[in-house]
Amino acid sequence: MNCCHCDIADGQFGEKMARRDLARYRKKGPDATTRQLINALGERAAPGATLIDVGSGIGALSQALLQGPVTHATLVDESSSYQATARSLAREKGTAERCTFVGDDFVHAQPDLAPADVVALDRVVCCYPDYATLLGAVAATGASVCGFSHPRERWYIRPIIALINLSRWIVRSEFRVFVHPERGMMDILTANGFRLCYEGGTFVWNVAILERNRPVDD
Repeated sequence: MNCCHCDIADGQFGEKMARRDLARYRKKGPDATTRQLINALGERAAPGATLIDVGSGIGALSQALLQGPVTHATLVDESSSYQATARSLAREKGTAERCTFVGDDFVHAQPDLAPADVVALDRVVCCYPDYATLLGAVAATGASVCGFSHPRERWYIRPIIALINLSRWIVRSEFRVFVHPERGMMDILTANGFRLCYEGGTFVWNVAILERNRPVDD
């Protein structure tokens, strides 16, 4: 872990939050947006697919897909507490040998990662200031399927985000949350050969699945 953003994220997503998220997962399973991503990605991932789980948290999405079409998951997260919890959960689920854990900023780590068939970003884009660079790194993985969730670009979301950021400022945290432009994010992915094939979500979160266009045979 060797970047400024890593230090900020590691401070925000500490051991207390990791314990809370694991307890919630054990009680209720993945939350609504994560379940939608799991189901939609599971339907589109080919048997034997490999996964990069960006901002993997405790690993709920990876563990679910490892019970289905995914044979190997690379879990990338800047939080050392989340990485430790994800490792523990993988051992508990019996999938540790099919997981690779990377404690780094995905943008920094991506050039050294093995190519993958599927990339997932569950509530990650909103934590990253430079969405263009982040999604460009997603495209560079060579994945054929990309799924991500992000706050809806709606008038009622912005006051919520502003309050969250105010609370972070009051406690002198550098961590911020962002509502990035939906059109801008889609434009980056479509410019890299993806097309939108599924859209869902909740009142707050949008869930999008994109597939890479296959070249037409001559």
